[in-house]
Amino acid sequence: ERGRDIMSSLNESTRSCEFEAVVTRAFQFTRDFAAAAQLEPPIFRSEIEPGLRFSGKPFSMERVLVNLFVNSVRVMRRNSEITVRARESAGELEVCVSDNGPGIPQDVLPRIFEPGFSATKSSGLGLHIVRTIILEHRGKVEAANGPDGRGARFLIRVPVSGYIPGATA
Repeated sequence: ERGRDIMSSLNESTRSCEFEAVVTRAFQFTRDFAAAAQLEPPIFRSEIEPGLRFSGKPFSMERVLVNLFVNSVRVMRRNSEITVRARESAGELEVCVSDNGPGIPQDVLPRIFEPGFSATKSSGLGLHIVRTIILEHRGKVEAANGPDGRGARFLIRVPVSGYIPGATA
């Protein structure tokens, strides 16, 4: 079923979709990933504005979330929690993805979205893909640590409507 979704996403069209459904699919994929990798599945929390919708490519936005969630699971290992907060603010979908992990080393933050850069043994493409998809949706993504220096936080802002293929911010 997941393979079918991936193949259909190659020709995915822009459409209005419910953001909570996108988050739910990303949560499930991440649980499946954790099980396959024999990692402890995270506890997921969400605070999503009821009825929140956006116009864009749903599978692409799911890919953004999956990349962020999987990165968290790989780093945190035990007692991991991932929280997604989403709301509409001034015509934008504002999404904050945070975790309770060790945070992002300060020397890594400036380069975190560069292609091929990784502070772990990964390919270094996941966060670059996140940034590329968000730019395609005419949005912005920022990375930071929590107020106490622990836990990674990613803030994403994309227009609720007005997706333009190939656009960059």
